Amino acid sequence: MALNKILCIDDDEFSLHILREILEENYDVITAKEGKSGIKMAALEKPNLILLDISMPEMDGFEVIQKLKTDKQTKKIPVVFVSNLNDEFNEEAGFKLGSIDYIIKPVRPRVLTARIENLLKHFSNSVEEKKNNFKETFLEKAQVDGLTQSLYYLLTEKQLVLKDNLRVSLVAKELGIRPHHLQELLNRHLNTSFPQLIKKIRIETAIELMKENPNEKIINIVYDSGFQSKSVFNQSFLEITGLSPSEYRNQHIMKNN
Repeated sequence: MALNKILCIDDDEFSLHILREILEENYDVITAKEGKSGIKMAALEKPNLILLDISMPEMDGFEVIQKLKTDKQTKKIPVVFVSNLNDEFNEEAGFKLGSIDYIIKPVRPRVLTARIENLLKHFSNSVEEKKNNFKETFLEKAQVDGLTQSLYYLLTEKQLVLKDNLRVSLVAKELGIRPHHLQELLNRHLNTSFPQLIKKIRIETAIELMKENPNEKIINIVYDSGFQSKSVFNQSFLEITGLSPSEYRNQHIMKNN
């Protein structure tokens, strides 16, 4: 029986060596050292999965996945970002461009192999089987509503949203489902991404904190709402509300006090 083929695209030789060492026992591993050759290899080899770095010269990972997803030969190949960019904005950008997972370097061998195994099982089904499987487990309204309620309960009432570097995998584990199923729930039913949902709830938390104590310093609200950077907080607040935190407080909170 032929082994599943995994294409690793990364400009760092050491990273490629590590990935090959972890995966070659169970998979047919092929590699490319830069984006353009990776795209050509994907079209030629038709791998079952692509592991893609983001920070590469000439053509970065975001450009690569855009090329892959617009080419009929490669658009259906699942792509997983493997990157040392450990922030929610790059993770969100990756999911929006079509990645099915986002793994932070340095990779943990057992976790990496387990996630790849689960992803390949999921994508090995035919399109029709995938539709049927998803319908059975996720498209029933009662189950979707139940999962959505549980998700919001974990994030708000249990305050999981305040946790540093919150990941899809952690929330999925708390819900008792797989990470890519949580992404399906968010993308198909809630019309959002995981980072965007976390950002929205954190801003809602910040607004509630402002209402509870209108004179509280903004920097305290930044950290109490789950953000680690004031600049990221300000950018997110403006994106969600259309106003800066100070403008929002003056127009919507101080005005009513």
